[in-house]
Amino acid sequence: MWQRPYKTACGALVCLCAAGVGGAVGCIDRNYVSLDEFVQKQQAWEAAEQARRKDSKPNVPVGQLISPYRLGPNDLLDVTLTGLDGPLASNLYRARINKHGQVDLPMVGLVKVSDLEVSEAESAIKSAYVPQFVRELSVNLSVVAYEPTSVVVKGAAQSVGIVPLRRNERNPLFAVAGGSGVSGSDFISAVAGVGGVTRATSGRVSISRLGNPDETATYDLTDPYELASALGAEPLQNGDIVRIEPIRPYQVFVGGLVNRPGPQTFTSGVPYTLLQVLTAAGGLRIDVLPREAWLIRRLDDGVELRAKINLDRVKSGDEENIVMAAGDVLWVPHTIETRIEEFINRNLYIRGGFSLNYNMSGLDFLNSAAEQQSLNTLEDSFDPFGFLTRGSALQSLSSAPPAN
Repeated sequence: MWQRPYKTACGALVCLCAAGVGGAVGCIDRNYVSLDEFVQKQQAWEAAEQARRKDSKPNVPVGQLISPYRLGPNDLLDVTLTGLDGPLASNLYRARINKHGQVDLPMVGLVKVSDLEVSEAESAIKSAYVPQFVRELSVNLSVVAYEPTSVVVKGAAQSVGIVPLRRNERNPLFAVAGGSGVSGSDFISAVAGVGGVTRATSGRVSISRLGNPDETATYDLTDPYELASALGAEPLQNGDIVRIEPIRPYQVFVGGLVNRPGPQTFTSGVPYTLLQVLTAAGGLRIDVLPREAWLIRRLDDGVELRAKINLDRVKSGDEENIVMAAGDVLWVPHTIETRIEEFINRNLYIRGGFSLNYNMSGLDFLNSAAEQQSLNTLEDSFDPFGFLTRGSALQSLSSAPPAN
């Protein structure tokens, strides 16, 4: 019963000292907003980003962007003509498309086939023969060798290096798939198969153009709007670099008045809240009474959001137990109050509420990990202000469910 007056008196001392230099604390907090303002800014940024993605989507349907192959210069063709020398006679001709998009065939000479699908080119060749040279003719065309566009693939791909792409594949999707020569619905199987991405990919690709290396375009292929933008972009050219970004580890960097400061690594794809992250960092230190935290988050466009969080209000449910994002920095700072508490706890040793002794070995005592784990011993002999009781309560928080 003798401890209460000392707690009250020393608590008043802490408050007075903090008030005396409170202006210094205000300077530190000047760049930080409240947690509610932080959430509002995050939501506003996400809405603006969503609008930007919608505006950047091309008007061409995606189905047209992933199109069948169209012939072009330097493609090597096998052309089989049945009926040219008789109803059942077949003639095989090998021809290369010239720079003007034409193939040179017997009797008819040059036939324009560039920018045509295979079936359309067959019809064009047949029209060149029928009815001027023969009444009936069957034309079968196959591509022996495609003129490739060679790009460099780097990053989280199963196959990195120079990847040849056909004319209808000159976009990030097929570069990721390794130039598999598929289109439409078969693309998903190509990405999952040999030459596709690894499980460590984030779905984001960046493109550096050989003709303009100072500019880099980045697309998130898991986002429908950005996928459409990637497909509608200028086709890849020889020497362009496609970098597949690896998935960022879900790490939150925790520092300050916690027991295990440093990067905390979590399972990707699973949301973790502020209190869960603090628990993973060993909880708050129990020799002082931290009441606030700073949250720093860098958005994809480089904008940095900073929030000042009242830990007591989060614990009580009066403020949102915010979900953390990969790369967040959570800092539990020293304040004037915690500095005074630390000084008292390191240098003053109070027993029974009535004897006040100067204790130079208090620092060594507190820094003993084994002693700190024994809360009953510490609480019985050293807890004049109730710091340990509150600190241990925060430290023993069970993992709270993720915020909705």
